Amino acid sequence: MFRFLRTHSTLLLAFFGSLLMIMFLVPQAIQNFAERAARSSGVWATVGPDKDDVGSDERELAQEDLELFEALLDAITLDSQKHHLLLTTVEKIIGS
Repeated sequence: MFRFLRTHSTLLLAFFGSLLMIMFLVPQAIQNFAERAARSSGVWATVGPDKDDVGSDERELAQEDLELFEALLDAITLDSQKHHLLLTTVEKIIGS
């Protein structure tokens, strides 16, 4: 038995190391697949005169787009001094 372990140690290490990695990753993968299936399977709302269904996955995409749009609006919001400077600079360039 000891001779078998010594001669095949690298093969056994590779096999059991791979098995251990798989055993740690499988529960997380199953949980992610279950969460994704639960999110995308439901109808969240019906919209329009044709009663089109809006799924939960489409709602999430719309929510992400809205958050991005709000972040962009917050980034370009100017305080009064910057706004005045911008307007006067544009006025000088136009020549009004």
